[in-house]
Amino acid sequence: MPSNDTPCISVIVPVYNTEAYIGKCLDSLVSQTMREIEFILVDDCGTDRSMDIAHRYAAEDARIRILEGTENTGVAQARNRGMETARGEYTAFVDSDDWLAPDYFRLLYDKAVTEQADMVKGSFTAVWPDRAEPSRMNDGIRQCLLRHSFPGIAYTYAFWNTLFRTDMLRRHHIIFPSLTHGEDMVFLVNALLHANKLVLEDGAVYYYNQHDGSTSRAISSRYYDSLFRHYEMIADLLKQSGQPRRDIIDYWQFAIMQPLLTHHLHLADGENTDFYTRFFSQVRRLLFRGGYSYELYYHYPDPFYRHIFDLEPSQLASFYVQHDCRPDFSNKKEWTVRIWGIPVARFKRLGNLTKIRIFGISCAKIHHPDMDATSNTPS
Repeated sequence: MPSNDTPCISVIVPVYNTEAYIGKCLDSLVSQTMREIEFILVDDCGTDRSMDIAHRYAAEDARIRILEGTENTGVAQARNRGMETARGEYTAFVDSDDWLAPDYFRLLYDKAVTEQADMVKGSFTAVWPDRAEPSRMNDGIRQCLLRHSFPGIAYTYAFWNTLFRTDMLRRHHIIFPSLTHGEDMVFLVNALLHANKLVLEDGAVYYYNQHDGSTSRAISSRYYDSLFRHYEMIADLLKQSGQPRRDIIDYWQFAIMQPLLTHHLHLADGENTDFYTRFFSQVRRLLFRGGYSYELYYHYPDPFYRHIFDLEPSQLASFYVQHDCRPDFSNKKEWTVRIWGIPVARFKRLGNLTKIRIFGISCAKIHHPDMDATSNTPS
């Protein structure tokens, strides 16, 4: 428990061009039913009057500290600057266009102390101009925890509605990488891999403001480079983590490959051949960097085949050529396997030899001694 002159929680708020929203955010912070909190407002040098508003609130509440800035460095570095000066037992993050329920920090902190947890996640409600939608993310995380699976499989974003033990972040040097997209996912995965305990507090509600200027909706020309860079960082963290193989593959499927092959493709012109050539080249490199190409594309996501997790890649490929990836009629010599309509694997049969390419890369040559070399029909 912190001493009388040490706050229980340090709340880090990067401030950049949120003049229309920051007042509501700060009102929700200073009105928290828990008082033992310091609020660290980090100036990221925007062009509006956000910081003027921040200074007015700081003049009225001694718990607010302002870290002045000299240049715009981005939200990742702004959060890191705040973390360097945090004095609280726990650290939290709030975006300056969002707001909180009055008992938000009280509920999270009480749960953290009771459970002796390194991380406590609340719930959140996404708010649009015309509607509000409570998240059900905690339901999925709870299922992971009950199965003793890696919680990141369901907890793929929303790091900002979580308390993190400050000492854990510092001991493991968990910071936000300097990226224009995905820095929060890298931070979150790193924290989840090092936390001794994650618990949930559904009653603590964070209101996640969705508007046209939201950082999560703004895409720059560097978006895709940063997108793939953060996935590469996550791939490396998972590779070194010692997590069960099944959990890592589940994370790849739900948090990396599905978004890449569905949502992100809709951001580009379907007729832009150059974009797709580059995009799939990056997907291919990422897939092989992670080392799970066979699991992802030969047996996952069909859970019926999970009993073959221990097969070597060549055995796994051979199994699927025979049982899952075979064409509809036995004399077909070339065929393509598609996921969500996207061609990911190409098979070419030459006698009793099948050649396999994934995203254009030659992956395996499978010999089938049980096939007649001339008829291509199983003996």
